[in-house]
Formats: sequence, C-alpha cells, structure tokens
Amino acid sequence: MTTTHKYQKLGGWLLVFTIFYFLQLGGVFLQFGEGGLMDVLRGWSMYDGARGWLLLAGQVASLLLIFIYFFAGIEILRRNPYFLRTRQLAFAVTALDIALKLADGLLYGFAAYEQASVVIQAAFLACSLVFAMLYYTRSVRVRTYMGSDEYLRLGFFTKGVKGPEAAADE
Repeated sequence: MTTTHKYQKLGGWLLVFTIFYFLQLGGVFLQFGEGGLMDVLRGWSMYDGARGWLLLAGQVASLLLIFIYFFAGIEILRRNPYFLRTRQLAFAVTALDIALKLADGLLYGFAAYEQASVVIQAAFLACSLVFAMLYYTRSVRVRTYMGSDEYLRLGFFTKGVKGPEAAADE
C-alpha cells in the first residue's frame, strides 16, 4: 500500500503563493483604469517624446507581469520545474518597471508622493526577493511537492543552491 506524504499535496505557504499568483490577474483590469494604459495612449500627444515612451513601457511591463504570474501559478500546479525561473523573471520585470518609474521621475520631476512611492516599491521588491528565495530554497514542502530540487538548478538566481531533503513517507 502506497501512502503519500502530506507535503506531496499543494498546501501551506506554497498554496498561498499560488493563490497570490492568480490574484495578480485582477491587476489587468487596473491597467485600463485611471492613469493606466488607456490614459497613456489617449494622452499620447500630451507627452514629449521620451516621457510617453517611458510611461508606455512601464504600463506594458505591468501587463507582462500579469501573464508571468499566471504562468508561474500554472507551472506550480503542473509541477513544472521552471516555475522558479518564471517567478524570478517576474522580479526582473518588476525591477524594470520600477527603474522606468524612477527614470520618469528623475527626468520629468516627481510629484509630491511619487518619489517616496518608488523608494518604497524598490525596498519592497528587494525584501520580497530575499524572502521568496529563502522560502523556495529551504522549503521541504516545495522540494517534496516538486519531487526533486531541479527547480533550483533551473532558476536564474539559485543555480548553485543545494535544496532541502524531501520529507520521508511515514
């Protein structure tokens, strides 16, 4: 009789992260609201050359993030070892979006709240990258759920990291 360990099922923080990835899909609707992609395109003639392109690139990066999170969630559900690479790609695109906002603010002046907002976003990105990588590299649940630590070898930032031992069947 074969018994499965409880970590071979999606649960715990891994389930929370997976739900979070799918909740990011709701962000696509925010991209079409006030100050979003449609406003940038409608007001294109108001911006001088570079500012319009910076704002448009930031909006496209935000839309791209929605798709990246969707695929990261699907990869976790399918136990695809590329999920961590996709997740790390999301961090890189988020950093690009923050850099575009920072460039726009430095070139064209920050509004009163924008400078602090960009600094807070950058700090949050750095902290979330550290905590997510610590979770994915040390979590026995993720290692057991995925069946191997191949996801660590396929990631951009975790190539040389040794994964935790899988939970043994009891």
